[in-house]
Amino acid sequence: MGALGQAIMVLFLTFFLLVGGDTFKRKLVRLTGPSLSNKKITVQILDDINDSIQKYMFMMLATNVLVGLLVWFAFAWIGLENAGAWAVAAGFLHVIPYLGPASPRPPREWPRSCSSTRSRWRCWLPACRWRSPRSSAPSSRPG
Repeated sequence: MGALGQAIMVLFLTFFLLVGGDTFKRKLVRLTGPSLSNKKITVQILDDINDSIQKYMFMMLATNVLVGLLVWFAFAWIGLENAGAWAVAAGFLHVIPYLGPASPRPPREWPRSCSSTRSRWRCWLPACRWRSPRSSAPSSRPG
């Protein structure tokens, strides 16, 4: 199954778990057996998992908002047009590194585009930190 199939499967599972409400929790507690102590432990574990996920999602939201505000401030300070739109895009796209291997890789041609004096803003991209191998300037690329 490819990445697209897995993403669709995760979306469906998430949807049905959210629609089910407490059904999943009740069935899991029922599977632990008749012992009240086992049921309490299971409920405690599920509550801990829920709290951890809520804290993680809140921190993701807070960091994305902070990145958006900082980008807006920096872009407005240098006088970039549509700084707010760029800040919103930066806030939303900040989550991409957390997607891991599913995120697309940058094209190999990006570093060559940094050698142009017309497009200096592209050199701010992390993938373009070093100059083109064709240029005579020293490379800051590791290795």
